[in-house]
Amino acid sequence: MGKGLTSFHRVAMGISYFGPDFSGFQVQKQGLAVGNVLEKALFQISGQSIPMVCAGRTDVGVHAHEQVIHVDVPESIDLKAWTFGMNRILPRSVRVLWAIPVPDDFHARFSAVARQYRYIIFQQDFLPVHLQNRVYHSYRPIDIQLMNQASSMLLGEHDFTAFQAHGCQANHARRNLKILHWQQNGPWIFVTVKANAFLYRMVRNLVGTMLKVAWGYKSLEYPYELLVKMQRPENMATAPAYGLYLDCIDYPEYTMPRQVAWYNALLKE
Repeated sequence: MGKGLTSFHRVAMGISYFGPDFSGFQVQKQGLAVGNVLEKALFQISGQSIPMVCAGRTDVGVHAHEQVIHVDVPESIDLKAWTFGMNRILPRSVRVLWAIPVPDDFHARFSAVARQYRYIIFQQDFLPVHLQNRVYHSYRPIDIQLMNQASSMLLGEHDFTAFQAHGCQANHARRNLKILHWQQNGPWIFVTVKANAFLYRMVRNLVGTMLKVAWGYKSLEYPYELLVKMQRPENMATAPAYGLYLDCIDYPEYTMPRQVAWYNALLKE
């Protein structure tokens, strides 16, 4: 892609970050967002302002195992050295996992056909100190079979207005929920949520609502009843941000590297 006298090409990058250290992903004039530190590092390493597009803007406190961004950079740049240099500049709570050249028509957001999140719950009497702000702690039991029964009612393409947060700027609330699955391995509970796209806080509202069912505050049919009514309840239960990870982005028309997440070894096959 030509820009002036310098020849540019498009590069996709996998980004991992620790959510509680940042005020979300989107670049902000005030506050420390993941986008801010990435833009600063891009400027420092290239000497010029480089616009950046991400696959999905995570909220305040939400982690990413593998966010994807695209940038247009000079073709002369060595991507291996570029990745190494970026990681030397970035704070330790943000890492560039990989960087690869992609076709000029690749778009981190619009080329994606699905996004997958994982919500991680640690169910035990107490939370080990090294897991603070990395998983959600529950000392109460969670019936996994019951959770999957309630979840199955929400799968497919629906209007998810009931599960969006105030301030959602989406043009419409129809989303295709492909996966909403709970599984347990010892004290670890993983909620896998996959859709073509998500509304503002949709994943955390889905998980929070399901936990109300798990703990006996609401009936098995309650989440589906909310879905059908298409009206957000005033007392919406929102699961904390620090238990949520942007896990991966699906680009079926492009070959992307995939890094193994730290939590994958804890998942049952």
